[in-house]
Amino acid sequence: MRTGHYSPRRAATRGLTLALIRMGVRMVQKSPEFNRGLVSAARRFALPPQGVAPDAGGKLRVQHPLVSHVGSDFVVAESDARVLHASSMRLGLMRAAGEAGARVAWVTPSSSSLTLGMLRAMRGTGGRWIVRDPEGLRFAGTGVVVSSLDDVFSGPEASTVITLAGDAEPGVPRTLFSLRIRHKPTSSLLLGGTIELLGGVLDRKPSGWGTSEPALTGWSRGGLTEFLRARVPAPTRLFVEGEGLVATTSVRRGTGAMLEETHLLLEGEALPREAERVLRRLEQQCVVVKALGSVDRGSADLTTGAGVFVAPRLLVSVAAGAPPVSPTADGPAPVSRFGTVGSGRVLTRFDAPDTSDARKSAAARLDWQSWAEDSE
Repeated sequence: MRTGHYSPRRAATRGLTLALIRMGVRMVQKSPEFNRGLVSAARRFALPPQGVAPDAGGKLRVQHPLVSHVGSDFVVAESDARVLHASSMRLGLMRAAGEAGARVAWVTPSSSSLTLGMLRAMRGTGGRWIVRDPEGLRFAGTGVVVSSLDDVFSGPEASTVITLAGDAEPGVPRTLFSLRIRHKPTSSLLLGGTIELLGGVLDRKPSGWGTSEPALTGWSRGGLTEFLRARVPAPTRLFVEGEGLVATTSVRRGTGAMLEETHLLLEGEALPREAERVLRRLEQQCVVVKALGSVDRGSADLTTGAGVFVAPRLLVSVAAGAPPVSPTADGPAPVSRFGTVGSGRVLTRFDAPDTSDARKSAAARLDWQSWAEDSE
């Protein structure tokens, strides 16, 4: 799908259009008709996906406008878009492919970038990002060459890397929080507080949410919670936007709890002590099972480019572990007990900007591939 060259006038027009749409949404979001629409949308969201299905012989049968190539157990979607958002059509393709036991490889020019929502959706469905350079195909985030579209799911797991540094300008500092949380499933539970609280570290506030990008529904924790309650017990991912803020939040029902996984990217650089303070405040409202705060440098529009992926600078982590004998330990990574006594969790604060073994072990303790805490 070609979008043409970037035009400031076109961008300004689009921004005004989105602003007017958001204004209209805010005017109706508290009306009874809007609330009934939330429930109706949740029901439609649960309908079986269309476009990709296995035939009687086990081969993929594909009828989807985004698909340009079909493999044995995957499909390829090519786009020239400058920014790939987690649009309803792209999400629908990933969901349909997953239901058919397949995955999606996204092929873009090297100048394209992905939103946090698109990156999380791609990673969550086992997808790949392939870059088409003048020299040929390569895995995004690496210099590894892909010989043909039939080999896009061979080689390194490029889609599992989270952050990168651009090839040219270093960009602006950005803070990323990734958390897994357990909520008590009470009737008074209001979701969305995680994003509000963590965004406040850099004075960033959410302004909209939705089931795809752009997130056009005006921010309302009540409306967001009502929509998610209508979806339970099915797991649901929502997308959140604000000035200098993007996030994804997924909610599902666990054993005696509501399980939340949130990834939040903020423009600006949080300090390790500030990150620790906000996580301890969050622990007073729920159970922070795992968390990781980090800082990288990248695009001011909070998208991810196709350059070489590098590890971010860690700020703080929360994970299972034995607390030290003293409240804090000497060295670049002070460790202290987190949560109630006997919770089995520790907080590590990375005050020194180095790459110590403690940083690597803290990141390794975070298993984002499965809901390990569901069985705890």
